[in-house]
Formats: sequence, C-alpha cells, structure tokens
Amino acid sequence: MKINYRKILWSHWFLYFISIYLFHALSRTASFDPFLIERVFSLILIVFLVFLLIWTSFRYHFLLSKRVLLISAFFFLMFLYSSFIGGFGFAPVFFLLYSSLVIVLISIFTTEYDPSSKAVRCFTAIFFAFHVIAYLSGADIFFQQGDRFVGLFSSPTTFATWVVTLFAVSMGFRPFDHDGAGKSLIILNFILLAFLVFVSGTRTNLALVLFLGAYLVVGGVRSRLLRFSILMSMVPVILLIYPIYSLLNLYVSGEYVAYRFEGEEDTSFGLRVSLFNAVFSELVDSEISDWLFGHGVEASRELVKQIWGFDIFPHNDVLRLVYDFGVVFSAFFFILVSVVASRNHLSFMIGVVYIFSFIHNMVFSHYLISAILVFSMFNSERFRSEFSGSKAKDFYGKTLYSKKPY
Repeated sequence: MKINYRKILWSHWFLYFISIYLFHALSRTASFDPFLIERVFSLILIVFLVFLLIWTSFRYHFLLSKRVLLISAFFFLMFLYSSFIGGFGFAPVFFLLYSSLVIVLISIFTTEYDPSSKAVRCFTAIFFAFHVIAYLSGADIFFQQGDRFVGLFSSPTTFATWVVTLFAVSMGFRPFDHDGAGKSLIILNFILLAFLVFVSGTRTNLALVLFLGAYLVVGGVRSRLLRFSILMSMVPVILLIYPIYSLLNLYVSGEYVAYRFEGEEDTSFGLRVSLFNAVFSELVDSEISDWLFGHGVEASRELVKQIWGFDIFPHNDVLRLVYDFGVVFSAFFFILVSVVASRNHLSFMIGVVYIFSFIHNMVFSHYLISAILVFSMFNSERFRSEFSGSKAKDFYGKTLYSKKPY
C-alpha cells in the first residue's frame, strides 16, 4: 500500500504546531500541563494508523519483516522491564509502549516519496519571520527570564527545540538529493533559525544549529554506518557535557564559553552541574546490580526532589536513563534509536535534535520519537525501483505485503 506520508504527516505536524503553541500560551495564564497535547496527538496517530491497517487489510496480505518485528520486540521488552522494576512514575513506561506500537504499525505501510517540500519551507519561513517580528516588538508576553525570547511557548528551551525541529522537517531530502533546489529559502530559514535560537538564550540548541549548518555545507552524510556512529558518539558527549564545561571554566573565562554569563557567574550551568554531581555520585556508590539494571523508573527525579525539595529534573537524560534503568537497558535504547534514526537524512537530523534534547529533559517526548520512527520510513533512493510494483518493502528492504488476487 502506498501512502503519501509527507502530506499526511505534515498535516499532523501542522496541527501539532498550532495546538502546542496554543496550549503553551494558555498554560502561561492557566494552571495545566502544556504537554498534554503531545499525548493527545500520540493517541491520534496510533488510532489513525490502526484505522489504515484495518481499512487496507481487505485488499492486501501484510508480511512483516523479521528485523522490524525484532526492533519492535526490543522496545516492547523494554516496556515490560520498566513496568516491573518499580519506581516513582509511569511516563517512561507508556513512552516505551507507544514506541513499540508505532514502529509495528508504520512498518506495514510503504511511503510514497514526494520530493517537493516547498510549501513546508515557505510555512517555516513565515513562522520564523513572525517570531522575529515578535522579538523586535519587545512585548513582554514574548519574553521569559529577563530577555530570553520564548514566543508564546512556556519555556525558552521548548521554543528552541521546536523551531530547530521544524527547520529539520522542512529540509526533507531535497537539499541532499537535488543540488541547487530551493537553496535561497533554505539559507533564509537557517539565518532566521540561528537568530531565534540565539535570542532564546539556549546554548545547547545553538550548538545544534551550528551542527545542522555544517551538515548542510558538507552535503549530508551518505553512509548509514557513519550516521549511526555519529548518533552513538553524541550520547557520551551529552553525558559528560557538564564535567567538560566545569573543566573549561577552570582555564577559560566564563564569558567566552557562555553568552548568558552575568554577574561573573553562570548560574544556569552551575545548577545543572550540581544536579549532575548529585545523581552521578549516587550512581558511583550504587551496587553492581543497580549499575546494570537501574534504581527504578524516575528514581533520579525522586533523588533530586529529596535533595532540593522540589522536582527540577536531573537535566541530563543520558545520566537519568542510566541511573533509572541501568547500563544494559540504556545501551539497548540508544542503539535502537540510532539504528532507526540513521535510516536517512531526515530521520538522522531529527535523531540529532532528539539526543541534544536530552539536556532539556525531553527523552520521553512522544512527538520527537514518533517523528524519528515515521520519517525513517522515507526512502528516496529505493523508491523509484522498489515501490513501483505490486510488492512493497519496508525500510530494511524486506517484502512487506503483496496485493491480494481477485
């Protein structure tokens, strides 16, 4: 079955952007969780894919490949493991169940490759330009924590992550597969993106913008193995980012490594270093069984809550996963995410955004993981040769289904 996923998923993304923006804006005046809409849209995506499966089952024989089932099985085993180790929260448990369901459902459908993403890029340019105008207006409603720009989002880190994700989605495949196509609009969007992330005061995302810029200049990484290696190498970098920053502060003036350096002190990173040290010290002193299999779901958040008196998250989701679930579980999780995200340029860029978002406590974001899973289904190189007949193949090249004879 051929499905134009770009049109379907872009509609999903468009509705999501409008809704999340509205929810975050309302959450600044009313007391509720602005990320509620993320879980709502996760449910909508599941229901939609199930509907497609039932609707098309009368015309097609579906043959799931062993490798797709294996990946989904690993996610499902992680879900079962997280369900039984105990802990202090359920969000990670439902996240893993959701991931296993999505990867099974989307693996059944092929994707009709649509190389045109001009409309998406135009929307991105308008979205970015509107926010630049909002910044220049200087209205207090668009700012938070002094002069940090947030648009109408509830936090600057959320705002920066969403605009970077929007830019990555607007890229699609075309810049890498078709030279010279729409480069002016891409460059404009990149300039606007860099400006918005800079004024949001989110340093991690600014480094991410520079990475995406370099990725565009080199024309992308065409080797899937290299993309996988890059994603995996980012995991220890994110884990050690606070110790590295602390060492830099010993030899380099803070004003050179932090553009939010005020009053001879970088209080934001100072707090995050303290959070990291507290959780890491507790991990070092743990039993070998806790090292391997974890302390329990959300145990790191509970530890932080006990020390500081309120829930402010560990602010390093690599350490958070290792502390909560153990080295074995965490290794499988990072490998699975990297395997799927390395499938193509688009899923790779979303994967990079996802791993960088571990600094912002977004490891269990349904929206980011579903974007990786769904966009990994695009295959521009194989589309013309493999998706033109009555048989279709999944993103590993295995036959998925054949048309029923009449």
